[in-house]
Amino acid sequence: MKNIKYIILVFLTVQLVSCSEDFLDKTPKGAPSSSNFWQTDNDAILGTNAIYAKLDAEEMYGRGYMWLINASDDMIDGRNKGVAGELKNFTSDGNVGYTNDSWRDHWATIKICNDVIRSIKTMDENGLISASVRDFCLGQAYFVSGWMYVELAYHYGDDKMGIPILSEEDPTDYFRPREANVQVNYDYAMELLTKAETLLPYVNEMSSEDLGRPHKDAATAYMAKIAVYTKKWDDVITYTNKIISSPSGRKLIDTNTPSEDFHSVFKIENNTSSEYIWSVVSNEQEGSMLPGVVLENKGWGRYNGWGYFQPVKDLDDAFEEGDYRRKATLITHGDVIENFFGEDFTWYQTSNNLTGFMFSKYLDPYQNADPIGNTINTSGDYVTTDLWIPLIRFAEIVLWKAEAKLMKGENADTEINLIRDRAGLLPKTGCTMDDLKHERRCELAGEFADRHFDLVRWGDAQAAYAQPLYGNMGTYDADGNLVKTEVKQVWPARTYNPAYHHVWPLPPNEIEKSKGTKGELVQNAGW
Repeated sequence: MKNIKYIILVFLTVQLVSCSEDFLDKTPKGAPSSSNFWQTDNDAILGTNAIYAKLDAEEMYGRGYMWLINASDDMIDGRNKGVAGELKNFTSDGNVGYTNDSWRDHWATIKICNDVIRSIKTMDENGLISASVRDFCLGQAYFVSGWMYVELAYHYGDDKMGIPILSEEDPTDYFRPREANVQVNYDYAMELLTKAETLLPYVNEMSSEDLGRPHKDAATAYMAKIAVYTKKWDDVITYTNKIISSPSGRKLIDTNTPSEDFHSVFKIENNTSSEYIWSVVSNEQEGSMLPGVVLENKGWGRYNGWGYFQPVKDLDDAFEEGDYRRKATLITHGDVIENFFGEDFTWYQTSNNLTGFMFSKYLDPYQNADPIGNTINTSGDYVTTDLWIPLIRFAEIVLWKAEAKLMKGENADTEINLIRDRAGLLPKTGCTMDDLKHERRCELAGEFADRHFDLVRWGDAQAAYAQPLYGNMGTYDADGNLVKTEVKQVWPARTYNPAYHHVWPLPPNEIEKSKGTKGELVQNAGW
């Protein structure tokens, strides 16, 4: 899948929208017509590729929902962007280009999935597609659609109002009202993911060319995520056990070398390792820009890092002494980045860094002598790399199972200690939810696992955000030597109201576009 060219074909001639009439451009001149496409297995495969078209967008998995995860107590935006600060402070009106684009592109992707599903079904009715290609194409479309609904549901829906559900059958039914509550959305996403789970192969059954496309364990993982978010703990255990015992061999990377094992999860060579469940497929031409987004702004003159999402001292303090995840997650004054553009580089704080820390999880693409054009994009304005960015990995599956067991009053020492052992930490007995929360924070920091929503769903956000955030600021002499560090506040305490800040505001421009239609959108209360 690495070299696939994502193409949008004739079925996108209809304006594809949900609360926006300009989701996608019209078909390029010279594109095939509906009368001569969707006729063969190859047509079906090429057409299905279009469901991935929007996933490369900057505000999908380059920054995208990381603007919302930035609300957590692990990081600040790092560039003093006013609108980003409003999101973090829960004072935004939702009129933020970053998140508006993410909302729009999620709905565009769902619309494309519906078009593909409808077209594949028509091919099947007319005997134009083989059973194996039909199942794989439908499985991909059901999965991607379900995945998009899950992300939209928990960001924007609650027990008062859900999000719209687009018609799979009617491509002109653009504007749909919000569902009565978010459970309706989760139920629908579960239906889609169940279909995907049935149709898709295990990852070890896929050809090397298809690696990166949806597979059975990925569908099961998002079903588990829905069960976690809806507190259906028996279901969480059922789904996580399916993945843990999967014939695909999903497991932690653990060679009993704690100093290397966790770090190796985030190496290009392990993009599809046993820990891989679902990631953003990326390469030096397209994909997720997150590694470049979190790299030091201007990259100390070596590359155009963007310098967003800088970790804070509060996250650094969360790591226990001897936890090897700390060095693999954070870098600070005096730490060495090995083989950075071909030479060992001692990290130092520039005026572009506001906390004294940088995320180090995604440095691997830069750790060779000639990364530009080989493992990172030649363009500093489109900072993709060869590293696939995990959205769900096996460690989170284990932690979801641990959480479910604890919520059921059962012992979760086995699962929590599996994670701790890989990090080089001693086992614990009688683990509690506090232990679970600690391990999730240290294991998944800086990832799309969403620390902010963890705090929200645990009921911890209000207390956490009432505390200011701190950095460890360095002072250097004229020769660049570190003279001292000083703990300073880098973000003030915030007011989080759990009555309505548990969801995010819908983009006001999308509400405006929906006015006068049968699907007129209503803003979330309190925003």
